[in-house]
Amino acid sequence: MIQFPKIHFKQTLSFIILLAGMLINQEFSFAQNERFHGGRGDGADVATTGIINFNSVDYEGNVFTVHIDKATGQADTTENTSINFKLTFSETVIDLRPESIVLSGDAQPQTVQITGGGTEYTIAVSGMLSNGHVIIDIPAGKVHNSVGSPNLPAVIVDNEVVFLGADLTVEIKRSLGQEYLTNKDTVRFDINFNESVINFDSTDVEISGTAMAQGIITEGDTDRYIAKVFGFQNDGNISINIPAGVTNSIYGKSNLSSINTENTVIIDRSRPDVEIKLADGQTNPAYTFPIKFKVVFSEDVVDFSGAVLMYGGSPNIKVTVSGNGSVYIVAIDSLISNETISIYLSEDAVHDYAGNGNTSPIYTNNSVTFKGVTGINQLNFNDYVKTYSNEGNLTIIFKDTPKYNILMEIYKITGQKVLYKYLENKTNTVKLLPLQTYIIRFSGKNIHFSKKIFVQ
Repeated sequence: MIQFPKIHFKQTLSFIILLAGMLINQEFSFAQNERFHGGRGDGADVATTGIINFNSVDYEGNVFTVHIDKATGQADTTENTSINFKLTFSETVIDLRPESIVLSGDAQPQTVQITGGGTEYTIAVSGMLSNGHVIIDIPAGKVHNSVGSPNLPAVIVDNEVVFLGADLTVEIKRSLGQEYLTNKDTVRFDINFNESVINFDSTDVEISGTAMAQGIITEGDTDRYIAKVFGFQNDGNISINIPAGVTNSIYGKSNLSSINTENTVIIDRSRPDVEIKLADGQTNPAYTFPIKFKVVFSEDVVDFSGAVLMYGGSPNIKVTVSGNGSVYIVAIDSLISNETISIYLSEDAVHDYAGNGNTSPIYTNNSVTFKGVTGINQLNFNDYVKTYSNEGNLTIIFKDTPKYNILMEIYKITGQKVLYKYLENKTNTVKLLPLQTYIIRFSGKNIHFSKKIFVQ
């Protein structure tokens, strides 16, 4: 009789539990591996075995690809303002947005529009600022599938198109610091293309104007140039222009006529002439103020004033200047003695708008002799009028009551007028600051004299 070993119940139960655990762990590992690598529907079949439900597991370990190619019918070179590319994903994506697309290329595209869905999309690129290449790309991690897995870097089939739909334009304007009116021998213009050109030089620039420039050179490269114009035969204007079709971009596009924003400069190298003479109506000799001179320039000047004049005669004379442009009146308002007063102007003391200094003046009549102090009748001051002062009260007593009103003018010793009054009485009183020295002058019909007085 064969004897079988005894098998205890507890041992049998332990063995069954161990075997079941091993089977469960193996199936879990298989399903987990399938889910990580994306096989068999990401573990969906395993979940139906009843061993373990993987539908409750959100982990997704696979990544997916995207291919970039030109859209069907999209040419390698185009003038159309919308350029189309095709995106093909290896699985459905949920968050493809314009910002997922990276634009580049020297055409400087600005705008992306997306159409399509699921795994296939069309990308329309527009807003190119110049001719050149339009390139798109999708870096890794810019797009995700339904469970959040990111894309791998794009697989490039053909992601580049040459755009030739933009005009080749050029703008001309005065260079920084170049004034509209100048006396310089060379003027400068900026020439700016909207994209690089390959065959542009000074022979492509037209020069015109009454200044009759004899030469031009251009400096620069790619899309930025400076034109230097020189050799002016006359004063006048100078302009430059670029005709259409004289140069080409690196993509073969011909230029349009230049946009002339500031393409003209006025050349003025002539110095203003100047003449100094008596003003209209000014007598010589003179017995009353003001004494007026006329200063006439051959063109408008910008910095003429009494400060640039020189004077012959008493110091500290009072001068006023009126006028503008090319004609001015210089008025001498006071003198303290009989004398000849003259005005002078140095060469290059005054300038026109272009900065040219004046030539040496022509002096037709630049002097006036003043005789207002002693008077026409050589009257003796003390015989004709007496003055008394006390605490600033100045009393003037004429020998006879004036037959005509007499103008009394009182000046400080430095020339400033302090009183202007007509006297008609034999005795007259005025108020002045005491302890001051003044010049008092009387003038009227056949009466012109003055005297220095000290007021008590």
